[in-house]
Amino acid sequence: MMYDGYFANLPDEASADEYRRLLWLETDRAYKNNARQFSGFMSSLKRVSVDEKELALDDFARITPVVKDFGAIQPIEIDTKKWEHNLKVLSALFNAYPKITTSYCRLMVGSSENYLVSSEGSVIRKPGGAVTFMAYGGASDEKGNNYNSSYAITVKTIDELPSLEKLQASVKELIGKIQQKEQAKAFEGAYMGPVLFVGNAVGDIVNQCFSNTLQTRRKSVLGYNSGETSYEEKLGQKLVASELTVTAVPSLKTVNGKHTTGYYQVDDEGVVPADSLVLIEAGILKNLLNGRTPTRKFPRSQGFGQSFMGRNYNAGVLKLTSAKTVNADSMQARLLQLAKEEGLTVAYMVKDLYFNSPEIYRIDVASGKTEMVNECKITPLNMKSLRRFIVASDKQQLENSSDYSIVAPESMIINEIEIEQNETTTKPKPIIVSNPLLDKKA
Repeated sequence: MMYDGYFANLPDEASADEYRRLLWLETDRAYKNNARQFSGFMSSLKRVSVDEKELALDDFARITPVVKDFGAIQPIEIDTKKWEHNLKVLSALFNAYPKITTSYCRLMVGSSENYLVSSEGSVIRKPGGAVTFMAYGGASDEKGNNYNSSYAITVKTIDELPSLEKLQASVKELIGKIQQKEQAKAFEGAYMGPVLFVGNAVGDIVNQCFSNTLQTRRKSVLGYNSGETSYEEKLGQKLVASELTVTAVPSLKTVNGKHTTGYYQVDDEGVVPADSLVLIEAGILKNLLNGRTPTRKFPRSQGFGQSFMGRNYNAGVLKLTSAKTVNADSMQARLLQLAKEEGLTVAYMVKDLYFNSPEIYRIDVASGKTEMVNECKITPLNMKSLRRFIVASDKQQLENSSDYSIVAPESMIINEIEIEQNETTTKPKPIIVSNPLLDKKA
């Protein structure tokens, strides 16, 4: 149970009286806590001068109460013995590679039933949950360089996970990438030019650029400045390339036959969102995600208080589309053409932006030869980076997390991306004691 963003433990026994007692105590505690906060806030207001327009805003927007049962908890049936066996088989794949010193395979299953009962009259029950399989491996060399890679897939039900054979292939591919990174040549010099982003890297860009930015922010009447950009003042301005459109689609249940984990019908504040809301249209900022905390330009909730009890705003399903696309199979040829036009001898492809071990490939413009490089980084990307968007593939992909989904092109090219050498001057020393697995094989 959670009140004001905190958790309280529920008893194991199915006792209605015990639940009622606990609800009574925790409600009392939450009320007193908020009363103290309110008293302190009102005292602070007496010491400052506040813009009257800000004071005139409601603290919490009014809504029409919703009384609806969206369904009970969906139990996830797990064949425990089967998955114990599967995880052992998958984890054992790392045993043949003793240089990989850290590894795991995990299955995480979540199922929930969320209730909202308010003094306004809202009474809501809605189910939630997702299933995630994750694999990770990491190695280091004698120079202190770390090489790691991960694979994760999140789905709505356990039946949607890939077969054991496909998961084995994914873990083997992960292991292969770690070996490639260890054997890859170090990046030298500096690069600025077109880069082809593929697969996970596209989802990483969408997440970095849009997930936590296209939201309203209430100004602090006490003068505290979080340092975050206020996008309300940028409504109607061009933020990204004219070919790009970003839409919140909380009503989207499936993409290419796969379920989205971000789909929802009512948010955590009791507001039913529209089926879709265009945030950026043809590069122009049109709208922002918000909840029941009013701001001057967004006095009413649009139903996106869908993260951590409504304290953050969540699109549910965020969709990036491009008006300029080419066949997915021709994206690399388009990249090399752009690089040649700019007089470059090489171009780069990025498949994963993993924070300390990105997966980056160098492609020779003349021969098309592709090889992985390491010890390099990409200058952090933001919305300004997407002003230099060139083209996207005509196929889209779905990337799920526990309560959020991204729908985006499978690949896209962005120009004027900077790649440079890692500037790390200190590295961890190698493990002093020799690896017993390697000693055993010697």
